Amino acid sequence: MNASNDELMGQFIDSLWLERGLSENTRDAYYNDLNQLSAWLVKQGKTFLTAGSDELRACVRSKTQRGISARSISRAISAWRRFYRYLLSEQIIKENPVALIEAPNIGRPLPNSLSEQDVEKLLAAPDLDTDIGLRDRAMLEVLYA
Repeated sequence: MNASNDELMGQFIDSLWLERGLSENTRDAYYNDLNQLSAWLVKQGKTFLTAGSDELRACVRSKTQRGISARSISRAISAWRRFYRYLLSEQIIKENPVALIEAPNIGRPLPNSLSEQDVEKLLAAPDLDTDIGLRDRAMLEVLYA
């Protein structure tokens, strides 16, 4: 098949709606990620069908060098994976160039902790003259310990 990048993207986006029922926002996100990849590949003289793992890795490096966040790069790679799996399932390609590309490690942000003053205010909040207040204070002490 000698379809253009735009035709392939259109077929894929339609399949996301028809077969998966994905929301318009999700389809738009896939389209934007694939459109950016398409533009980058065209600058390299490639198409979705002629791009290999090396080109896709180079695109990831380019995004990293331009300061694109790891989370955005991860999302783009996820879109590429799904797109190329679609091309495989439709027998448009024989090998998935995204299969061995690893997404950057996103990590998880550490939770915000309370200051010592905030903890003291929290522990002082229950009314110690009532049974419920004593219970609440005991629970807070256990949770904070």
